[in-house]
Amino acid sequence: MHGFVKQKYPDLITKIETSKDLDADAEQKLSKAIEEFKANLA
Repeated sequence: MHGFVKQKYPDLITKIETSKDLDADAEQKLSKAIEEFKANLA
């Protein structure tokens, strides 16, 4: 999953790695990424 998110949402990964924080915006993007990842497994 990390590879999927890193490929599809590189800005999100960079933001989380840099800030070491998960603000509301990042949390929303991560949630979207998880849903997209799960949809691709089905």
